[in-house]
Amino acid sequence: MERLTEKGHQYHSCEFMEDGLYVYMNRLREYEDTGLTPEDILKLHITCGIEIGDTVYVLTKYLSSLKPEIIEAKVIRKTVKTRKTFSVEGYYQNDNYYKGTFVDKSVGRTVFLSREEAERKLCR
Repeated sequence: MERLTEKGHQYHSCEFMEDGLYVYMNRLREYEDTGLTPEDILKLHITCGIEIGDTVYVLTKYLSSLKPEIIEAKVIRKTVKTRKTFSVEGYYQNDNYYKGTFVDKSVGRTVFLSREEAERKLCR
């Protein structure tokens, strides 16, 4: 895809650009700077409907001998290159840090979009 903006350039209001247009130019530049194609963006959105910043609930164990617990975690990263994956971080009930990376097929198995879904799975 041909670039429409200059890489890394910060656009400002000026006499040949309508008021406010520079805001959209900067947003377009940010998108183009990612190097992602529109198809890549679509794949990111399709990846299980999870977006960066979303809260998810992970069913996991702190130690293998303990019973599973539900961790409330934030999505911090998504990738689409070779596999559709996303990474989350949160805290165990004992306040130890948790970080995990999952494939999109984990949604509904070990990663849930609501606490209620995670609790239903935990009770099975």
